[in-house]
This record gives sequence, structure tokens and C-alpha cells, in this order.
Amino acid sequence: MRALFVSENIGGHRTLHRHLAETLLQHPWVDARFVLVPRPELPRRVVGARWPVLGRYDIDFQPARAQLAAAAVTRRLVAPFLAEADVVHWYTANSALLSLDHVRRGPSVVSLDMTNAQNSRRLPYREPTRFTPFVTRPVATLERRVYDRADTVIAKSEWAAESVLVDYGIDPLKVRVHAFGILPGPPPVPRPQPRPVLAFVGTSLARKGGNLLLDVWRRSLRDRADLVLVTKDRVPPEPGLRVIRDIEVGDGRINQILETSTVFAFPSTMDASPHVVFEAMARGLPVVVCRSGGMPEQVVDGETGFVVPPDDREALGAVLAKLVDDAPLARQMGAAGRDEVVRHFDMAKQVVPFLEILREVSGR
Repeated sequence: MRALFVSENIGGHRTLHRHLAETLLQHPWVDARFVLVPRPELPRRVVGARWPVLGRYDIDFQPARAQLAAAAVTRRLVAPFLAEADVVHWYTANSALLSLDHVRRGPSVVSLDMTNAQNSRRLPYREPTRFTPFVTRPVATLERRVYDRADTVIAKSEWAAESVLVDYGIDPLKVRVHAFGILPGPPPVPRPQPRPVLAFVGTSLARKGGNLLLDVWRRSLRDRADLVLVTKDRVPPEPGLRVIRDIEVGDGRINQILETSTVFAFPSTMDASPHVVFEAMARGLPVVVCRSGGMPEQVVDGETGFVVPPDDREALGAVLAKLVDDAPLARQMGAAGRDEVVRHFDMAKQVVPFLEILREVSGR
């Protein structure tokens, strides 16, 4: 089966396709080709830039301009490979916004972690206004056509699937829920530290809940736990705080950081089903997330970690203190999280039904 995998290649998309490519090496009957959209250069950055005055009221069409610019690049990149592909996997629908003819012409599967209807209400640098439904309509219209013309739509969570069905009115018979997961790797090697360590991973502290975590740590936890922030942001040094700014996706260092940590805290309210949650669970860490997006479907509240209300400092501080002060509980939850990933979110297992979907679609 000649399969073409198209990815926007942003954030966790890169992690997904890195693990998928490695897994497919064990399935030689799949001839896989990956088209990864490059990072935006100056022209795309100009097209997708915010307009400060209009952006304040969310009437600058910034997300639409950025998404359509990326979709135009994608269309150009995939064109040479479409004729020889038995099936095309588009991740996400945004990559196919300007390739509706290609989606309709050949067997196509579209996967997503969240829809644009959900995303438009979650981006922290854009405050939704009464104009938001109007400015998001052009992309939503194209997005609905992508789902309509695809043979199958795969949502990575029940939360995302509900939006596909309710917000876009897609036929339930063509929508499936399938969490791709990650390659969990070998069992973690315990590396005891002098003090408990809280770990956070996020390119931007503001967008990923890192500022909230930093505030909670400073107020109530700095006297008994260290904090490690893996981010691109600059944070002034202070006792007990370690900031790592030079890690790139796939360089392997993130596992070393997780294995020397006690708890993984990720209080983001903008993410859908972040792979870093699975990565932390695979390293045997209890995970604390917000009740937001598809994250409550990743973390079993009270068993593999805790799920707290969004932006709730008191709740976040309470569960972090519980894990910091109760080492046996943290180890127990971490072991349960590792077991959960191995049993339900191991890419080596999850890829089998996914490839069956691709084979079924290509056979049409």
C-alpha cells in the first residue's frame, strides 16, 4: 500500500509523525512517504501576522490568513506525489483546505486533535469576541468540505469527535475515535533526586499554563520542591528553578529530564491531546492536567494523576502538594500511568487498526 502522509508539522504533529514513521518500519507492506510542511519563512509570517488594532476585536482574520497560507504551501508540496498514492492521510484538515479536489479525487483519511471551531475559542493570544464566529466562517466552510469529501475522519478524542459531529454535521458513520499514542520506549530508570522535582514542557509559558504553574510553585511549593521549565521563554534565575531553553523536538533529552523528575504538571487550557502527556506517563510520572480538551481522556483522575479545573490555582497547588509530600503515592500513580500508556496508547499497537482503516479506504 502506497500511503502519503501529509502533516502541518507544528507542535505535537512532529512528534506524532516521528513515532509513526518509526513504527511503520515494522510494516514493510506499507510504502510510506511523508510530506511535512516547513516552518513559515518571511512571506508566510507576513501573511499570517496579527494586525494589532483589528486583532484586539478579533476581526483581523489572522488565523484564517495563516491557515490558508500554510494550505497553499501544502498543495504545492503534495502535488508531485498524489498520482502514485493509494491513500492520502491528511493531518489535520487545515493541511487540505486548498486541496479539496485532491481529497475528493483519491482515497483520503483526515485526522485531527481538535477542530477549528474548538480552536477559535481556545487560543490565549486571541480573545474571542462577538465577531469571532464571522471571521472563522471562511475556514470553517472549507474545513467542513474537507470532512465531507474525505472517506474517513479520525478524531483523537471523544471531545474532538463531538465537534466534528455537532459543529460540522458530518455523517457519524464516517467518524472514528482513535488515539494514536506514542512509542513508550523501555521502562524508565529511577533516578532519585535530593528534592522532589516538578517538570513542565511548553514552548510558551503563557500559552501552555506555565505562568500559572510558576506562580503556584512560588507561592506554596518552592520550599519543598524544585521546578524545571522546558520552554523557549526567558525566565530570570532564582533558587530552585531550572529553565532549559535549547531542547528541540526529537533530540531525546526530554526523556532524561522526565526521568529525573517527580511530577509532570501541564495546566494548559489550549491543548487538545498533547503527546507530551503520554511521554511523561511513559517515563513513570504522575501527570497533572486541566479539565480541558481531550486531556481528561488521557489522564485517569485519581489513578494516573489528577485532572483539575482550568485556571484554578488552589486546586492545582493542592494536588501538586499532595504528590510532592506523598512519595509512595507519586510512584504508584507514575507506575499506573506507564502501564496505561503501554496498554492503551502504544503506537506499535495503535498503528494496526489505523493501517486497517487506510487499507479499507484505499480499497475503495
